[in-house]
Amino acid sequence: MSKVTIDRKRWGTGLNGDRLADRNRQNCCCLGFACNQLYGVPWNTMRCRAMPHTLVNRGVSKADMPLFLTRLGRLKHSTEFASRAAVINDSRNPELSLPEREQQLIRLFASHGIELEFTG
Repeated sequence: MSKVTIDRKRWGTGLNGDRLADRNRQNCCCLGFACNQLYGVPWNTMRCRAMPHTLVNRGVSKADMPLFLTRLGRLKHSTEFASRAAVINDSRNPELSLPEREQQLIRLFASHGIELEFTG
């Protein structure tokens, strides 16, 4: 199982950033951490990009990342996995606590063989 470590101090959620990597606050979302740590996508490539499939042709080959991050669904704006991760990660629902958000993301990533760890 592959592993991604998310530093809570740099974790961008819907409350403090909603991009793969945020230019101003130097935060990134769960998908940004995954793209960087698992597939070697540089932070600068991800800055101000919303979804992993938008990295293709920006120095990232489609072959470098798995289909669950790059194959677009019917709506053509993201993959099902990326959409679900973004909804959890970026939710502005005040009833979804950060620990609950973490647990939902851990389960989602695990369904694709990725261990998600939160630190800091």
